[in-house]
Amino acid sequence: RFFQDVKENGFASYREVKLRDNFGQMRFALMSARSITIKGEPCVLSFILDLSDLKHVESELKRNEQTYRSLASNVPGVVFRFHIPTKGEFYFSFISEKLGTLYGSQLSIDAGFDDVAALVPAEEREAFRMSLVEAISQRAPWVYEGRIVCGDGSTRWVAGRATPAIYEDELVYSGLLIDIHDLKEAENKLVSLNSTLLEKASELESSNQELERFAYIASHDLQEPLRMVSGFVRLLEKRYGEKLDDAAREYIHYAVDGADRMKRLIDDLLLYSRVGRNQDQEEQIRMDELVDDVGQLFPAFALQKAKLVVHELPTVWARPTQIRQLMQNLIGNALKYNESDIPEVTVRAFSQHGWVTFSIQDNGIGIDESDHQRIFDMFTRLHSPSSQYTGSGIGLAICKKIVERHGGRIQVSSTPNQGSTFQFTLPATSASVKIL
Repeated sequence: RFFQDVKENGFASYREVKLRDNFGQMRFALMSARSITIKGEPCVLSFILDLSDLKHVESELKRNEQTYRSLASNVPGVVFRFHIPTKGEFYFSFISEKLGTLYGSQLSIDAGFDDVAALVPAEEREAFRMSLVEAISQRAPWVYEGRIVCGDGSTRWVAGRATPAIYEDELVYSGLLIDIHDLKEAENKLVSLNSTLLEKASELESSNQELERFAYIASHDLQEPLRMVSGFVRLLEKRYGEKLDDAAREYIHYAVDGADRMKRLIDDLLLYSRVGRNQDQEEQIRMDELVDDVGQLFPAFALQKAKLVVHELPTVWARPTQIRQLMQNLIGNALKYNESDIPEVTVRAFSQHGWVTFSIQDNGIGIDESDHQRIFDMFTRLHSPSSQYTGSGIGLAICKKIVERHGGRIQVSSTPNQGSTFQFTLPATSASVKIL
């Protein structure tokens, strides 16, 4: 057909044809021919340009473009590529269909900067423009987080990132826009919740401080009238004891006993309030030495009427006065609530992950499982005031407060008539916890 046109028209314009080379392979070529006369003889002057390599490159480009579009359609976001020519206007060479699928928005390939900016809420457009201008001027990656206007007028949070590359006379950015709306909403709710929690924590801390001040002042002010009541009742018994009958003496005994118990209660309440007001600085404490000192406060150990077994104890980071009070309360309870012929108290500890767990085990009367939690509450007594076990019901509450102010926890495991084991944790080093 090509040569037929030459014969009929005298020429044939550039046409793509397929030719077989010397090796029998088909190749693409661009041909042009014209009929001429040389020395009276008709001839055909032909020009042939081999296009096979160019066709191969073109085929690869199409295949790559199809692969690129296929990948882009499966990416959970909008894939895009835009160009910044040295001379000319901003333009897109690719925008994946996910822009319409995810957001209901449309943006054509020939869209300009103003078209892109229209997808951003008016109040955020300047920040969006500046992010692009800054990235392009520095030929740096473009990073953006903001909202996009959807087809229905609503907005959603997105995050965009594009990397630059230089091709001849233009700067090309290829990137991805992903949806972070749900993440942003959760983040905003978390920030709001944290703000509310901090506010409540501040209110609680303020309330606790006021309560501690009230307890300290009230307990301190109650001491004087209580001493007066107790003193005058005893003076009444001393001066008029011979004139009083047995019933009157019994009433005086009840009054004095009640005043003494009230004094112990006030003393313990003062001690509880001081845990929050204690200004001692935390320091390293050799617990073996501290427990030995505390043990000397109880004559039963010195008189060998009770046995104190202390295993090797590590050093902790805490406030000495409070830890001494903690050990004194727990060892004292182990002796008080004990009906064994020879009460035995064992103190041991082990370290793990920057914390030390202490256990104080006894062979006492034990505690029912239903009471394991509430014995750490204020004013909780498991025995009546008239029983042999005296106390205000504040001792273990003080222990709990001390341990928790050091960032630790305290608990008990016990079975009635089989003894009790109190366990609590303290920081081994200053880096373990911030002491309150």
